This record gives sequence, structure tokens and C-alpha cells, in this order.
Amino acid sequence: MYEWKTMNMNEIRDLDRMLPVIFPIGLIESHGPHLPVDVDCQTSAHFARKVCESTGAVLMPTIQYGFIGEMREYPGTVGLRSMTLAYVVRDLIDCLARQGFKKIIFLSGHLVNVRGVELGIEMSQENYPDLKAVYWNYWDFIQAPIRHADKVETEFALLCGVRADMDKAKDFVYEKPWYQVYSRYPFNPESGGVSGASSKADINDRREDYENAVRTLCEMVKKAIADQS
Repeated sequence: MYEWKTMNMNEIRDLDRMLPVIFPIGLIESHGPHLPVDVDCQTSAHFARKVCESTGAVLMPTIQYGFIGEMREYPGTVGLRSMTLAYVVRDLIDCLARQGFKKIIFLSGHLVNVRGVELGIEMSQENYPDLKAVYWNYWDFIQAPIRHADKVETEFALLCGVRADMDKAKDFVYEKPWYQVYSRYPFNPESGGVSGASSKADINDRREDYENAVRTLCEMVKKAIADQS
């Protein structure tokens, strides 16, 4: 497997420029009292590594700071505005495109990173019209409905090897209002952003979904590798 951060300049120089480059991207944010704040980073990095090991794509270092979103006021949350993330993405693409890479995949564990990442891709396309960049979230490749730090996300975290203190898990259902929310904190300061029955998590309920997500992601990256245009 090609892992960018462990390679030297000559090894990177000799990489096939038609290989996709995969950035895991997450966010440092509260996920209730039972999950660590970097769970989105850990899950995206896990799936990205699985895919790169299987396909030969290039694994980039994880982007830890994504769009801060509605969890901004909970303890532990540290992130970026959408526009700041867009500029980060644009600059990262610029670095790779100047070195000849044009297939760039941002694989996220945090749903609303889509806002900043897709804007960054759009800005990059102005300078690199042959760029083939995309934003994927692993949530998009599972059948089960998933909400923040709920039963399903907790199960995926456990399957990805994330440490969870299940004895501390607390359930809370967040009913999203009709308008765009700036922060969920006023709705329930003690929930830590949980929206669902996290205490009911059981990895056996999600194992098939997990395996399907890995398989689907690998198939999509293999298609990207096969694209020689």
C-alpha cells in the first residue's frame, strides 16, 4: 500500500499519476459521553486505509479539522467554517495537481463536510479543468438510517476499532426544527450531540452493512483507477 506520510520524495516522485489519492477527513467534535471527539477522523481513516490496501490507491494523512457545524458549542468541538475548509481543500488540491495527480477523493466520516469540500473542489476546477475530484461520506454507502452518535454510528465506530465507553452512553432524540440550526447545544446541553439510542449499540447488528460499505467503496475506487482518460 502507498501511504504518503511514510514515503520519501523519490518514492512519491515515482508514483503513477493515474492512481487516485484519498484524503480521509473528519472533525474533532463532541459525540456524547461515550465516544472520543475524533471518532469521525478515526472512521474515515479506517475506511480509507481498507480501500487503499485493497486497490493500490494512495492514502493521504487524515484531515482532522472539518466543518464545525451544529456541535460547535459542545465541549471538545474544534473545527473550521465552511469557507475556511473550502480554501484548505483548494490548496491541498493545488499541491497535488501541480505534482501531476488529478484523481482526488475526500472520504469523510462527518456528513456536513460536504459543504466546504465540494466548494473547494469547485474552486479548483477553475484552474485545473481536467481535475477529477469527489467528496464521499461512508454514511452514503450504508442502508441503515444514521444520526449523530446514535446506535448506528456507535456500531460503525466500534467496527472501525474506535474505543467506546458504553457504560457512559446516554440516549437522546434530537428533533430537528424546520429552520437551519446554528447550534444544537441549547436543545440539550447534556447530550453531547447524541441523537438516538446509542446505549443499544451492538456491532453484530451492523457487521453486514460495514462489509458492504467497504466492498462498495473498493469497487468505486477500482473504477476510478480503470479510468485512463
